[in-house]
Amino acid sequence: MKPINLLLFTAFTFASIKNNAQITITSADMPQIGDIFIYENSQDILTEDFSLTGTNYSWDYSSATSSQVDSVFVVSVGSTPLAYQFYFNNQWTEPAHFSDYAQPGQDLNAQGQVTIEDRYDFFGINSNSLEIKGFGAKINGVPASVKYDTIDQIYPFPMTDGMAAHNSVGYYLASVPNLGTYGQWIRREVTVDGYGSLTTPNATYPNTIRVKTVLLQTDTVYVDQFMFGQTFDRPDETIYEWFTNTEKSPVMRVVYRNSQATEAKYMLEITSGTEEIEELDVSLVTEDIEGIYRLTNLESTFRVSVCNVNGQNIGSFPASKIDITDQPSGIYLVIIHTAQKNHCFKVVK
Repeated sequence: MKPINLLLFTAFTFASIKNNAQITITSADMPQIGDIFIYENSQDILTEDFSLTGTNYSWDYSSATSSQVDSVFVVSVGSTPLAYQFYFNNQWTEPAHFSDYAQPGQDLNAQGQVTIEDRYDFFGINSNSLEIKGFGAKINGVPASVKYDTIDQIYPFPMTDGMAAHNSVGYYLASVPNLGTYGQWIRREVTVDGYGSLTTPNATYPNTIRVKTVLLQTDTVYVDQFMFGQTFDRPDETIYEWFTNTEKSPVMRVVYRNSQATEAKYMLEITSGTEEIEELDVSLVTEDIEGIYRLTNLESTFRVSVCNVNGQNIGSFPASKIDITDQPSGIYLVIIHTAQKNHCFKVVK
């Protein structure tokens, strides 16, 4: 019996190691044009101690509940407004800033003097890093293309547990209509501070690494009229992100600002159709009128919401009738909210 027990022990040990293997994230694990990622935001887990980590660590946030849903979508540079593309879509005149894809970015209000809205960030991928090369936006209402004079490296490659800390600096300066100039200095330190399994309300990921980013940002505003400039330090940020080799975006993200957890979100899987949602025996019926759909066999207690690929909520609907006839053609995300977890699938109008 002893040899058999030893054999079983060896097999069990090997399986355990395999199921908790340390992974490596490379450029092949980054987003591609056409990708859409849906995240559920949670407020009730912000009191967790997210600093806890280690080797073969088990992060369990399965008790989180969703407060809202947002989306991240990846588009081609050429699909962004033409005024935004100046530095990022010409490999001959701007080879250093020629970009692989774009994503909607965060709006910004700097000290009530500079507004940056309708923003797209432009990214480049190479074997060594994922870089942000600049952005296009309406700056105080005027469309502009802004390149980073010093290109910021968001992630170094390869990323795996035990890699040395990676430091990167980014900087840009932009003209601001009727004001002067606005710039930002960015410094980030990236480390991998653990690996193991991650459990969210939507999935269990047996093999993840956790990437920790410490982000420091300083704004600079110069007013031409008064020949006066001033700098403002933004709140320090510590960002925790969990990566797998099965998704091309972090499956969970937590942000601390000034040592306080302010944001926690986890990925919601998108299926290509309702028939792939194994837990729900539902089907989607398209009505004769384009933009009207029905979900059959759906419990009346479930809530259905629809958002566009910009993450904007179109509205909530009963399962008996989803009506997006007043929306333009494109891709929409239908989210079924159940007591256990949410489900999401794409609809093309």
